[in-house]
Amino acid sequence: RTMHDSADWSEKPAKPNPAPYFAISVAHHDPVVKKRALSLARATRNPEGQPIAWLELLADDPKVATDDLRQGPLSHLSRGTGSFFASTDWTKTATWVSLQASPLWADHQHSDQGHFEVVRGGDLLFTDPGDYDSNATSAHNCILVDDAGENMEKTPNQAIYGQKVGMRRFEDTGRFVYGEVEYSAAYDAPHDSGKARSVTRAERAVVVSRAPTSQSRSPGAARVVVYDRVTVRKGSYGVTFAIHPGAQPKGQAAAYRVDAGASSAELTALLPKGTTFKLVKEPSIKTDDIFKKDDPAKGMLGLRLENASPKGATERRFLHVIASGGSGDGKLAAEAVEGKGVDGARLDNEAYLFTKDGPQAKPAEVSYEVSEAATTHVVTGLAPKGHYSLAASKSGASCKVSLKPEGALVASAAGTVTLTLAPGCAAKAP
Repeated sequence: RTMHDSADWSEKPAKPNPAPYFAISVAHHDPVVKKRALSLARATRNPEGQPIAWLELLADDPKVATDDLRQGPLSHLSRGTGSFFASTDWTKTATWVSLQASPLWADHQHSDQGHFEVVRGGDLLFTDPGDYDSNATSAHNCILVDDAGENMEKTPNQAIYGQKVGMRRFEDTGRFVYGEVEYSAAYDAPHDSGKARSVTRAERAVVVSRAPTSQSRSPGAARVVVYDRVTVRKGSYGVTFAIHPGAQPKGQAAAYRVDAGASSAELTALLPKGTTFKLVKEPSIKTDDIFKKDDPAKGMLGLRLENASPKGATERRFLHVIASGGSGDGKLAAEAVEGKGVDGARLDNEAYLFTKDGPQAKPAEVSYEVSEAATTHVVTGLAPKGHYSLAASKSGASCKVSLKPEGALVASAAGTVTLTLAPGCAAKAP
């Protein structure tokens, strides 16, 4: 089973096709790559799939041993397709997370820039349930923008005209994986239409933590934090965060739980403040227009959770926290972290901060206050290789933390710093 299927598939969950791996094992010049490709082809061979006997005959040399595929890096960035894939470990119960934003490369590609998925083992926690030709953004875990048809052809869905989208920042520090995409052009009208851009900013940052929580009882647990910055041309436009659970969600208001197979996920909406999820049954529209169609595939739940932002302001922000683990894992409450220049979240002993106005080009001050229970903080969106001074102090049961321009603390090439706070709020960076 797969945790990413950003295109048309005849059946869901999508099954990888071994044919490209067999082809690579024949054509590639590097013997290490050839052997790896052959091992992947054997692992993904599907007796019920399309017949490729001639290719197997050429490629599948029985004298070549199969590699152990459960080893190597735990993340991969594909800049060409604007995608990253990350897992917690190589066990069969690992949590996998994907994020993607890429220009339109080929036919059958969906209007799903900014889409992410979360899967634990073979259990779909948050996924793409869409059927073949269900290209609509609403069938994916994306941001929906409704300009009432003023400029956008397929409102509230993305179109196919924007090419300037992609993965802007990525890193894997071992404990944390961070990726950030920019995809506002995905909402553009045809370039020769003379119409304005309804969406001038669409940025999604995702942080994945491989560290288990205090309530983790099973291997393969992860914490996934998703932060969205959206700027629209008019405050009257509707902007909505959409996500598709892989099983019937249970909960209310801003918190829902998904139990799928032997896995579970707790989803909490922290921004906008005071919002409540709305459950929408799919298909939500009857149409033959594939760019508006959100029909679920056979066997898929076909239900989306929507978190709509209040209208009025042109700047909208969303912040969601997902905790994945085994079905017997206990619940932890995520809480918002407020500050100057940042929005953030705390879950158990970790805090995650995102620059509110977008990734910094040069260092600027940010500060925040968070519960002393958070002993590890990851701050994203800073200036790559920027120099900062760090200050932290205790305030009741909380820690006040500030980062100011100039100093000995240097952000990573992706613009992040990870801080460790000792009792009493003494802070240090690795």
